[in-house]
Amino acid sequence: GVEGPPVNDGTTSTTVSATTAPATGRSLVAAAYIFAVVMMGTTMPTPLYPTMSAAFGFGSAATTVLFAVYAVGVVAGLVIFGRLSDTLGRRPVLALALVLSVVSAVLFLVAGLPTDGSGVDATGGSVAGLVLMYVGRVLSGLAAGIFTGTGTVTVMAVSYTHLTQPTTERVKISVVAVSLKK
Repeated sequence: GVEGPPVNDGTTSTTVSATTAPATGRSLVAAAYIFAVVMMGTTMPTPLYPTMSAAFGFGSAATTVLFAVYAVGVVAGLVIFGRLSDTLGRRPVLALALVLSVVSAVLFLVAGLPTDGSGVDATGGSVAGLVLMYVGRVLSGLAAGIFTGTGTVTVMAVSYTHLTQPTTERVKISVVAVSLKK
């Protein structure tokens, strides 16, 4: 037989809202897709650091700090928000992560906008542009930390629900799971 999720030891909430719809194949695909997009989005700026370094005029120390503040954000997201979904529910916590991810992307965009209105130059090494990138990376790290915990649990919970579904549903889930592994 198939074993269920761990038994609640009394330290976590198992309350389910009356408005929570049962999990479907679409909900699994949606959860997995959102998880993948946010996780890819948090790492997308990384290969652009050399280009940003040249455009903004900052050196390797600033690039190192960009990597470090992201890691701080991830750890903070895991520690601070890790159990928050037990209290508030997964959807609000994941919505917060999505908002943080979008704000992070906007900060990177704003950091790269020209300061003179010409559309030619980036912020030209301004401290403000670099600070915006630091804040963006912290927010990106927070989003990744939240999604690492809560998003993984969401995908697992939705897929667990489908283990007891008819065989055709299990085949669809297996296809999604295998495609995410690649």
